[in-house]
Amino acid sequence: MPLTNDRLDHYEFPIENLRLEVDPAVAGRVKWYVTPLIMGGSPTDEKNMTWLSYGEHMQLVRWWNAKYQELKEKDA
Repeated sequence: MPLTNDRLDHYEFPIENLRLEVDPAVAGRVKWYVTPLIMGGSPTDEKNMTWLSYGEHMQLVRWWNAKYQELKEKDA
């Protein structure tokens, strides 16, 4: 979904506790919420989460951005 300024908030990661490790099972993939959170999707429901290739991610970002604009124009 498009990032809008009204949704931005400051967050600082606890650097001293942050330790990232590569997970070969999902390397080269993007975590994706099937129904975006802003559209009512759940961040905790495992059925709403999948892993996509970068190409699949790009296609879905474009589709959801177009859907967001369509809905925004209907509400205007």
